[in-house]
Amino acid sequence: MFTRYNSLLWQKPKALDEFDTDRKVTWLELFYDLIYVAVVSNMVHHLWAHFTLESLWIFILVFIPVFLSWINGTYYHDFHGREDIRSRVVTLLHMITIWAMAVTVNKAFEWQLLWFTIAYMVHHFVTILLWYRVWHHNKNQRSIVRYYITGYLLSIIVLGISLFFSWYTTIFLWILAVALSFWTPLFARKEHDKLVKINPYFSSISPSVMERFGLFTILILWESIAWVIAGLSTFHVMNPYYFWWVLIFGITISFSMWWLYFDLVRWKTVKKGSCFWIAWNYFHLPLFVSVGLIGASIQYIVGHGWSHVWDLVAWSLAVAVSVVILSLWAISYILKINETFSKARKRVNSALFIIAVIVSLIPFTAHYVDAVVYLGLIFFALVISLFFRIKVFVALELPEWKKKLGKW
Repeated sequence: MFTRYNSLLWQKPKALDEFDTDRKVTWLELFYDLIYVAVVSNMVHHLWAHFTLESLWIFILVFIPVFLSWINGTYYHDFHGREDIRSRVVTLLHMITIWAMAVTVNKAFEWQLLWFTIAYMVHHFVTILLWYRVWHHNKNQRSIVRYYITGYLLSIIVLGISLFFSWYTTIFLWILAVALSFWTPLFARKEHDKLVKINPYFSSISPSVMERFGLFTILILWESIAWVIAGLSTFHVMNPYYFWWVLIFGITISFSMWWLYFDLVRWKTVKKGSCFWIAWNYFHLPLFVSVGLIGASIQYIVGHGWSHVWDLVAWSLAVAVSVVILSLWAISYILKINETFSKARKRVNSALFIIAVIVSLIPFTAHYVDAVVYLGLIFFALVISLFFRIKVFVALELPEWKKKLGKW
């Protein structure tokens, strides 16, 4: 009896030929994502409180391994996770290491990477154990899994060495370790293409993974709105005019990014091929980093009242908004669309590229306008972006939308 229940509650990792094409994101995965949002929120809060060029670079440096860790957990659960005790236990182990990263990430901004590095190493070690179980139970995946095990093991070794050196050497070794994790999927690309023969469904991003990316985007965007509210709450002299305009501009900037993103990915799939699969993952990295940076910048601006926007914050906000627009511009080229949409995409993308360039020039006005006007200029640029999206939606996508509703 024990053996029978053990086989049900503690199953081996799911094989590729068992993949459920209609799989939905589970409650466990949503809970898992919330822990990462806590890490990002902690990073943004510290950047807001200590907005310097050094903190900005550390924010980007630390965000990349956090993002890569989330990517790893997302794909492992999508490919090999089951609704059993084992999946919950290993997810809990992962979440404990992520909690440790969330607690220790503030020390990284204080030039103390020791405890964050240890937490990240333990997280990597748990990931290696998960991939080893896949290697052990699924023989047809051993050729690709060995790339992941080797890449992450080398990353742990480099991070371990970094614990014994000075700050600047540690930063160099951190960059090397992150690069090893970053490039591992690229080295395994040919092996990934071979697995498509086992299950052709793996030639593209699954709907459940696209759903995870969408949900994670919503969570980070919601945090940016929370940061706007937090910034306003720290402003002691509350002028109604200032309060309402900053509230409207700050929240609308986040809402505009949501609008642009989900209008782009709605009812679309990623093109087939491992290069498009990898591009989908890595094009989201600058998108997520920039959304976090936008939240910290807006919180800093609204918390400092009417004064002119400080140069570093002004440039951070404008460049981050530009990077979001350019990331969406890049993502649009790896999505599968018909010929009619392809022509419209070229027109919209040309407009988005020009708007991104214009937004990147807005900081030159920071010395001549106050905080409200500066946020208004960013807001106005995003409204123009939405105008082009709405124009395409009405002209081309609305008829298709009506057809889909008719089928439903």
